[in-house]
Amino acid sequence: MTHTDPTRTRVTGCMADNWNTLNESQPALIINPDASALDLLAWCWGEAASMEATAQMLVGGESELSAGDLSALFLHRLSPLVNALHHATSDLLNARRVDEGRA
Repeated sequence: MTHTDPTRTRVTGCMADNWNTLNESQPALIINPDASALDLLAWCWGEAASMEATAQMLVGGESELSAGDLSALFLHRLSPLVNALHHATSDLLNARRVDEGRA
């Protein structure tokens, strides 16, 4: 069965890229190997809702953030979100294959 290793799924954003060589063998943050796909999806939902609220706050208002700052704000949080969604989806697909006897 193919399984996404939670200890190898990157959950830090682009703002931590300059430190990734320090913690390759023991990253500071990992996906909890005991977390279910629903746990991961709930976290993803919360992250997406928080980013949506941030975007709503910035719409139409005067912002002192530069375009680069704004991009970094969202990209830093999107990378871990996308990685967690990939992990959760892989787990759900693997469980489905097991249930269907295809694993």
